[in-house]
Amino acid sequence: VAAALARTGHQADAIEVITFLQRMQPDDGIFEARSRADGSGAPDDRGRQLDGLGWALWGARQVADTLSPDLRSRFLQEIRPLIERSTDTLLHLVNNQSGLPPPSPDYWELEEGKRTLATSAVLLAGLESAASLYQQLDESILKATAALGAERLRQAIGDHFGSYGYPRLEKGRAATVDLGVSFLLPPFTAEAAPDVVAAWQGSAKQMKRPAGGLAPGGSWTNDGVSWTPTTSTYALVATGIDRAEAVQWLRWLDEHRTEQGSLSEKVLHDGTPASVAPIGWTAAAVILAVDELSR
Repeated sequence: VAAALARTGHQADAIEVITFLQRMQPDDGIFEARSRADGSGAPDDRGRQLDGLGWALWGARQVADTLSPDLRSRFLQEIRPLIERSTDTLLHLVNNQSGLPPPSPDYWELEEGKRTLATSAVLLAGLESAASLYQQLDESILKATAALGAERLRQAIGDHFGSYGYPRLEKGRAATVDLGVSFLLPPFTAEAAPDVVAAWQGSAKQMKRPAGGLAPGGSWTNDGVSWTPTTSTYALVATGIDRAEAVQWLRWLDEHRTEQGSLSEKVLHDGTPASVAPIGWTAAAVILAVDELSR
């Protein structure tokens, strides 16, 4: 959402999102899965998720990249505690024999006993973003440390997920590929490795649902429901791989809006919008995709 606000000229709102994250980040760096908008804490006992670290750094970089040099400098100094705390925590999490972060709930919002591709990929995006942010802060040693951590994590993802076709869970079945493979591609990470692109291109076949959208993953329950966060994120990634496909996904989303014109979280098997509407993740991914297509 911060990235979408920044791309559309709402820099002050985008900065407010990032500084809110900084206020909500505990000393150990790991965010709650959800926080009340008034900053009073978590609204439920869903617990903490590691991927928030990656999203915070990625979002901060996306916002910084849209700012004028003077405003960018002030912004980066203001959020330096967020950058340092998040980067240090990430580097600590992957400083183990496997090179991967420990198991954590991801966007499936389930307790996980195994490492997931989505969490690992988002943390890679975070470390790459940290290297960029430190470069803009003229911190060459900190930049190099973050970049080295990112490269080590990318290699570990290739070993523990790529060798198996990029499944949802570490060393799982290729048919369980999920949205996590998208986070290994631009605009989330810098490199579009051929094997990742191939896995991403094949993943939609596993995730396609009757109404024409995508489920969160190949092993998701077969209830016929399409999820717009998944579909819109595929549209965004497709802007860098197959622009015609990106337009196709965007048209599908446009055709499945609510009567009020907003995008809901889900679309039922018969094409009826359902659940939360509007949903920020979907709307933001649509805006970012359209922005990419306009370049």
